[in-house]
Amino acid sequence: MTTFKHNGLYLTFGGLYLSKPTPNPTFIIEIDTTKEGSASDTMIIPIYGTDFCDCVVDWGDGTADSYSGLTPNIQHTYDIGGEKIIKINGIFPRISFHNTGDKNKLIRILNWGNYGKDTTNQDYAFYGCNNLYEMAEDIDFFNSLLSSKYMFRYCSLSSLPDKLRLDSLTDGQSMFKYNELTVLPPDMKLDNLTNGYEMFGVNQLSSLPINMKLDNLITGYEMFTNNVPLTFLPNNMTLPLLSNGKSMFNGCRLTSLPDNMTLPSLTNGIYMFNNCTINTTDYSNLLIEMSSNNISTGVQFNGGYSKYNSAGNVARNELLSRDPAWTISDGGIEV
Repeated sequence: MTTFKHNGLYLTFGGLYLSKPTPNPTFIIEIDTTKEGSASDTMIIPIYGTDFCDCVVDWGDGTADSYSGLTPNIQHTYDIGGEKIIKINGIFPRISFHNTGDKNKLIRILNWGNYGKDTTNQDYAFYGCNNLYEMAEDIDFFNSLLSSKYMFRYCSLSSLPDKLRLDSLTDGQSMFKYNELTVLPPDMKLDNLTNGYEMFGVNQLSSLPINMKLDNLITGYEMFTNNVPLTFLPNNMTLPLLSNGKSMFNGCRLTSLPDNMTLPSLTNGIYMFNNCTINTTDYSNLLIEMSSNNISTGVQFNGGYSKYNSAGNVARNELLSRDPAWTISDGGIEV
Protein backbone atom coordinates (compact mmCIF):
# COMPACT_ATOMS: atom_id res chain seq x y z
CA MET A 1 0.00 0.00 0.00
CA THR A 2 1.41 3.40 -1.02
CA THR A 3 0.33 6.91 0.03
CA PHE A 4 1.28 10.15 -1.68
CA LYS A 5 0.12 13.76 -1.71
CA HIS A 6 -1.46 15.31 -4.82
CA ASN A 7 -3.15 18.75 -5.00
CA GLY A 8 -3.48 18.88 -1.23
CA LEU A 9 -5.07 15.41 -0.95
CA TYR A 10 -3.51 12.27 0.46
CA LEU A 11 -4.18 9.40 -1.95
CA THR A 12 -3.65 5.76 -1.02
CA PHE A 13 -3.12 2.97 -3.52
CA GLY A 14 -3.94 -0.46 -2.12
CA GLY A 15 -4.24 -3.42 -4.46
CA LEU A 16 -6.66 -2.46 -7.24
CA TYR A 17 -8.37 0.56 -5.66
CA LEU A 18 -7.71 4.23 -4.97
CA SER A 19 -9.08 5.56 -1.67
CA LYS A 20 -9.65 9.12 -0.50
CA PRO A 21 -9.46 9.52 3.28
CA THR A 22 -12.29 11.14 5.22
CA PRO A 23 -11.46 14.79 5.99
CA ASN A 24 -10.22 15.42 9.51
CA PRO A 25 -12.96 17.45 11.32
CA THR A 26 -10.56 18.73 14.01
CA PHE A 27 -9.41 22.34 14.12
CA ILE A 28 -5.70 22.08 14.96
CA ILE A 29 -3.41 24.98 15.82
CA GLU A 30 0.15 25.35 17.05
CA ILE A 31 0.88 27.95 19.73
CA ASP A 32 3.80 29.18 21.80
CA THR A 33 2.69 30.30 25.25
CA THR A 34 5.96 32.18 25.85
CA LYS A 35 5.12 34.79 23.23
CA GLU A 36 3.70 38.18 24.22
CA GLY A 37 0.23 38.12 25.75
CA SER A 38 -1.04 36.55 28.95
CA ALA A 39 1.26 34.68 31.35
CA SER A 40 4.01 32.65 29.70
CA ASP A 41 2.38 29.35 30.71
CA THR A 42 -1.14 30.31 29.62
CA MET A 43 -3.21 30.35 26.41
CA ILE A 44 -6.50 32.20 26.03
CA ILE A 45 -8.57 31.48 22.91
CA PRO A 46 -11.03 34.33 22.21
CA ILE A 47 -14.50 33.50 20.89
CA TYR A 48 -16.74 35.88 18.94
CA GLY A 49 -19.46 36.93 21.36
CA THR A 50 -22.58 36.14 19.34
CA ASP A 51 -21.51 32.71 18.07
CA PHE A 52 -22.56 29.56 19.91
CA CYS A 53 -19.80 27.02 20.46
CA ASP A 54 -20.01 23.46 21.77
CA CYS A 55 -16.59 21.86 21.64
CA VAL A 56 -13.90 19.84 23.37
CA VAL A 57 -10.44 21.37 23.52
CA ASP A 58 -7.45 19.05 23.77
CA TRP A 59 -4.72 21.32 25.12
CA GLY A 60 -1.84 19.12 24.00
CA ASP A 61 -0.57 18.26 27.48
CA GLY A 62 -2.80 15.29 28.22
CA THR A 63 -5.75 17.39 29.42
CA ALA A 64 -9.01 18.31 27.69
CA ASP A 65 -11.93 20.57 28.58
CA SER A 66 -15.48 20.93 27.26
CA TYR A 67 -16.97 24.33 26.48
CA SER A 68 -20.50 25.38 25.51
CA GLY A 69 -22.35 28.66 25.11
CA LEU A 70 -22.04 32.08 23.52
CA THR A 71 -18.94 33.42 25.28
CA PRO A 72 -17.18 30.59 27.09
CA ASN A 73 -13.87 31.42 28.74
CA ILE A 74 -11.57 29.12 26.77
CA GLN A 75 -8.19 29.20 28.43
CA HIS A 76 -5.63 26.91 29.96
CA THR A 77 -2.57 27.09 32.18
CA TYR A 78 0.18 24.58 31.47
CA ASP A 79 2.56 23.05 33.99
CA ILE A 80 5.34 23.90 31.53
CA GLY A 81 4.83 26.57 28.89
CA GLY A 82 6.19 26.63 25.34
CA GLU A 83 5.09 25.28 21.98
CA LYS A 84 1.89 23.22 22.10
CA ILE A 85 -0.53 21.60 19.64
CA ILE A 86 -4.18 22.34 20.44
CA LYS A 87 -7.01 20.29 18.92
CA ILE A 88 -10.62 21.50 18.94
CA ASN A 89 -13.51 19.18 18.09
CA GLY A 90 -17.17 20.14 17.79
CA ILE A 91 -18.92 23.40 17.00
CA PHE A 92 -16.35 26.20 16.88
CA PRO A 93 -17.51 28.75 14.30
CA ARG A 94 -15.30 31.77 14.81
CA ILE A 95 -12.20 32.82 16.70
CA SER A 96 -11.82 36.54 17.44
CA PHE A 97 -8.31 37.76 18.25
CA HIS A 98 -9.19 41.23 16.91
CA ASN A 99 -5.60 42.47 17.45
CA THR A 100 -5.73 41.84 21.20
CA GLY A 101 -4.97 39.26 23.88
CA ASP A 102 -2.88 36.22 22.99
CA LYS A 103 -2.73 37.06 19.29
CA ASN A 104 1.07 36.68 19.20
CA LYS A 105 0.97 33.13 20.58
CA LEU A 106 -0.63 31.62 17.49
CA ILE A 107 2.04 30.23 15.14
CA ARG A 108 0.39 27.85 12.67
CA ILE A 109 -3.03 26.57 11.61
CA LEU A 110 -2.38 22.89 10.94
CA ASN A 111 -5.92 21.80 10.05
CA TRP A 112 -9.12 23.79 9.61
CA GLY A 113 -11.48 20.86 10.03
CA ASN A 114 -14.98 22.04 10.96
CA TYR A 115 -13.82 25.52 11.93
CA GLY A 116 -16.07 28.13 10.36
CA LYS A 117 -18.60 25.59 9.15
CA ASP A 118 -21.85 27.29 8.04
CA THR A 119 -20.43 30.77 8.69
CA THR A 120 -20.28 33.59 6.15
CA ASN A 121 -18.45 36.15 8.30
CA GLN A 122 -14.90 35.91 9.67
CA ASP A 123 -14.24 39.61 10.29
CA TYR A 124 -11.21 40.29 12.55
CA ALA A 125 -10.71 36.57 13.30
CA PHE A 126 -6.90 36.37 13.16
CA TYR A 127 -6.25 40.10 13.02
CA GLY A 128 -2.91 40.94 14.62
CA CYS A 129 -1.56 37.37 14.85
CA ASN A 130 1.91 38.60 13.97
CA ASN A 131 3.59 35.22 14.35
CA LEU A 132 1.06 33.26 12.26
CA TYR A 133 3.08 32.17 9.23
CA GLU A 134 1.22 29.14 7.87
CA MET A 135 -2.33 27.95 7.31
CA ALA A 136 -3.63 24.49 6.40
CA GLU A 137 -4.86 23.58 2.92
CA ASP A 138 -8.32 22.19 3.81
CA ILE A 139 -9.98 25.55 3.13
CA ASP A 140 -13.40 24.65 1.69
CA PHE A 141 -15.29 26.88 4.14
CA PHE A 142 -13.56 29.96 2.71
CA ASN A 143 -15.64 29.70 -0.46
CA SER A 144 -18.85 30.43 1.48
CA LEU A 145 -17.46 33.59 3.09
CA LEU A 146 -19.19 36.86 2.31
CA SER A 147 -17.15 39.08 4.63
CA SER A 148 -13.59 38.71 5.89
CA LYS A 149 -12.62 42.21 6.99
CA TYR A 150 -9.21 42.31 8.72
CA MET A 151 -9.23 38.50 8.93
CA PHE A 152 -5.45 38.08 8.51
CA ARG A 153 -4.24 41.69 8.79
CA TYR A 154 -0.83 41.96 10.45
CA CYS A 155 0.02 38.26 10.15
CA SER A 156 3.22 36.80 8.66
CA LEU A 157 1.81 34.73 5.81
CA SER A 158 4.18 34.33 2.86
CA SER A 159 1.84 32.09 0.87
CA LEU A 160 -1.78 30.95 0.73
CA PRO A 161 -3.26 27.52 -0.05
CA ASP A 162 -3.21 26.86 -3.80
CA LYS A 163 -6.93 26.03 -3.87
CA LEU A 164 -8.10 29.18 -2.07
CA ARG A 165 -10.68 30.93 -4.30
CA LEU A 166 -13.03 33.15 -2.21
CA ASP A 167 -15.81 32.68 -4.78
CA SER A 168 -18.58 34.30 -2.73
CA LEU A 169 -16.62 37.04 -0.98
CA THR A 170 -18.08 40.55 -1.28
CA ASP A 171 -16.17 42.39 1.47
CA GLY A 172 -12.43 41.71 1.76
CA GLN A 173 -11.46 44.93 3.48
CA SER A 174 -7.85 44.70 4.74
CA MET A 175 -8.05 40.89 4.73
CA PHE A 176 -4.36 40.28 3.98
CA LYS A 177 -2.82 43.71 4.51
CA TYR A 178 0.66 43.74 6.08
CA ASN A 179 1.69 40.16 5.33
CA GLU A 180 4.58 38.79 3.27
CA LEU A 181 2.70 37.40 0.27
CA THR A 182 4.65 37.07 -2.98
CA VAL A 183 1.98 35.33 -5.06
CA LEU A 184 -1.76 34.61 -4.86
CA PRO A 185 -3.49 31.26 -5.53
CA PRO A 186 -3.78 30.71 -9.31
CA ASP A 187 -7.57 30.28 -9.34
CA MET A 188 -8.43 33.26 -7.14
CA LYS A 189 -10.87 35.38 -9.18
CA LEU A 190 -12.86 37.43 -6.63
CA ASP A 191 -15.77 37.69 -9.08
CA ASN A 192 -18.22 38.94 -6.42
CA LEU A 193 -15.91 41.27 -4.53
CA THR A 194 -17.28 44.81 -4.18
CA ASN A 195 -15.07 46.12 -1.36
CA GLY A 196 -11.34 45.52 -1.80
CA TYR A 197 -10.31 48.31 0.57
CA GLU A 198 -6.63 47.65 1.49
CA MET A 199 -7.17 43.92 0.84
CA PHE A 200 -3.64 43.01 -0.34
CA GLY A 201 -1.85 46.22 0.59
CA VAL A 202 1.78 46.18 1.76
CA ASN A 203 2.87 42.71 0.60
CA GLN A 204 5.41 41.66 -2.01
CA LEU A 205 3.16 40.49 -4.85
CA SER A 206 4.95 40.31 -8.20
CA SER A 207 1.89 39.22 -10.22
CA LEU A 208 -1.83 38.59 -9.90
CA PRO A 209 -3.82 35.50 -10.99
CA ILE A 210 -4.33 35.49 -14.74
CA ASN A 211 -8.14 35.25 -14.49
CA MET A 212 -8.63 37.87 -11.78
CA LYS A 213 -11.15 40.32 -13.29
CA LEU A 214 -12.68 42.25 -10.36
CA ASP A 215 -15.73 43.02 -12.50
CA ASN A 216 -17.87 43.95 -9.47
CA LEU A 217 -15.26 45.89 -7.53
CA ILE A 218 -16.50 49.31 -6.41
CA THR A 219 -13.96 50.25 -3.73
CA GLY A 220 -10.30 49.59 -4.54
CA TYR A 221 -8.80 52.03 -2.05
CA GLU A 222 -5.17 50.90 -1.42
CA MET A 223 -6.12 47.39 -2.54
CA PHE A 224 -2.63 46.64 -3.91
CA THR A 225 -0.72 49.59 -2.50
CA ASN A 226 3.02 49.16 -1.91
CA ASN A 227 3.40 45.82 -3.65
CA VAL A 228 6.63 47.10 -5.16
CA PRO A 229 7.39 44.07 -7.43
CA LEU A 230 4.00 44.34 -9.21
CA THR A 231 4.66 45.54 -12.79
CA PHE A 232 1.63 44.35 -14.76
CA LEU A 233 -2.05 43.44 -14.36
CA PRO A 234 -4.09 40.54 -15.77
CA ASN A 235 -5.37 41.23 -19.29
CA ASN A 236 -9.01 40.83 -18.22
CA MET A 237 -8.86 43.28 -15.31
CA THR A 238 -10.94 46.12 -16.75
CA LEU A 239 -12.48 47.43 -13.47
CA PRO A 240 -15.82 48.51 -15.03
CA LEU A 241 -17.53 49.42 -11.72
CA LEU A 242 -14.55 50.84 -9.83
CA SER A 243 -15.51 54.13 -8.21
CA ASN A 244 -12.90 54.64 -5.49
CA GLY A 245 -9.45 53.86 -6.89
CA LYS A 246 -7.57 56.06 -4.43
CA SER A 247 -4.00 54.75 -3.99
CA MET A 248 -5.07 51.41 -5.47
CA PHE A 249 -1.66 50.78 -7.07
CA ASN A 250 0.29 53.44 -5.20
CA GLY A 251 3.87 52.29 -4.65
CA CYS A 252 3.68 49.49 -7.23
CA ARG A 253 5.85 49.68 -10.32
CA LEU A 254 3.29 49.11 -13.07
CA THR A 255 4.65 49.53 -16.60
CA SER A 256 1.63 48.28 -18.56
CA LEU A 257 -2.17 48.10 -18.37
CA PRO A 258 -4.78 45.72 -19.77
CA ASP A 259 -5.68 46.59 -23.36
CA ASN A 260 -9.34 47.34 -22.64
CA MET A 261 -9.13 49.10 -19.28
CA THR A 262 -11.53 52.06 -19.32
CA LEU A 263 -12.43 53.03 -15.72
CA PRO A 264 -15.88 54.34 -16.74
CA SER A 265 -17.13 54.58 -13.14
CA LEU A 266 -14.07 56.16 -11.52
CA THR A 267 -14.82 59.14 -9.29
CA ASN A 268 -11.69 59.13 -7.10
CA GLY A 269 -8.28 58.41 -8.61
CA ILE A 270 -6.08 60.24 -6.10
CA TYR A 271 -2.63 58.57 -6.06
CA MET A 272 -4.12 55.66 -8.02
CA PHE A 273 -0.96 54.98 -10.06
CA ASN A 274 1.45 57.02 -7.96
CA ASN A 275 5.08 55.91 -8.50
CA CYS A 276 4.10 53.84 -11.56
CA THR A 277 5.58 54.46 -15.01
CA ILE A 278 3.04 53.05 -17.44
CA ASN A 279 4.23 52.88 -21.04
CA THR A 280 3.11 55.80 -23.20
CA THR A 281 0.74 53.80 -25.42
CA ASP A 282 -1.16 52.16 -22.57
CA TYR A 283 -1.42 55.34 -20.53
CA SER A 284 -2.56 57.37 -23.54
CA ASN A 285 -5.20 54.76 -24.35
CA LEU A 286 -6.46 54.94 -20.77
CA LEU A 287 -6.84 58.72 -21.01
CA ILE A 288 -8.68 58.32 -24.33
CA GLU A 289 -11.03 55.70 -22.93
CA MET A 290 -11.79 57.74 -19.81
CA SER A 291 -12.50 60.79 -21.94
CA SER A 292 -14.92 58.76 -24.07
CA ASN A 293 -16.59 56.58 -21.42
CA ASN A 294 -16.37 58.30 -18.03
CA ILE A 295 -18.83 61.17 -17.73
CA SER A 296 -17.80 62.18 -14.20
CA THR A 297 -16.60 65.69 -13.42
CA GLY A 298 -14.18 66.96 -10.79
CA VAL A 299 -12.24 63.70 -10.61
CA GLN A 300 -8.75 63.77 -9.12
CA PHE A 301 -6.50 61.30 -10.96
CA ASN A 302 -2.83 60.39 -10.58
CA GLY A 303 -0.98 58.60 -13.36
CA GLY A 304 2.38 58.51 -11.60
CA TYR A 305 5.38 59.14 -13.87
CA SER A 306 3.51 57.95 -16.97
CA LYS A 307 3.70 60.06 -20.14
CA TYR A 308 1.09 60.48 -22.89
CA ASN A 309 1.23 60.96 -26.66
CA SER A 310 -0.56 63.53 -28.83
CA ALA A 311 -3.84 61.57 -28.90
CA GLY A 312 -3.65 61.16 -25.15
CA ASN A 313 -3.05 64.89 -24.85
CA VAL A 314 -6.32 65.64 -26.66
CA ALA A 315 -8.21 63.32 -24.32
CA ARG A 316 -6.46 64.71 -21.27
CA ASN A 317 -7.36 68.28 -22.26
CA GLU A 318 -11.01 67.28 -22.66
CA LEU A 319 -11.04 65.95 -19.09
CA LEU A 320 -9.37 69.13 -17.87
CA SER A 321 -11.99 71.26 -19.61
CA ARG A 322 -14.98 69.78 -17.79
CA ASP A 323 -16.91 71.75 -15.22
CA PRO A 324 -15.78 71.11 -12.59
CA ALA A 325 -12.52 70.04 -14.18
CA TRP A 326 -10.54 66.91 -13.58
CA THR A 327 -7.23 67.28 -11.78
CA ILE A 328 -4.59 65.07 -13.40
CA SER A 329 -1.04 64.45 -12.23
CA ASP A 330 1.37 62.47 -14.41
CA GLY A 331 4.72 62.62 -16.22
CA GLY A 332 3.60 65.01 -18.98
CA ILE A 333 3.60 64.68 -22.76
CA GLU A 334 6.23 62.51 -24.39
CA VAL A 335 8.60 64.56 -26.55
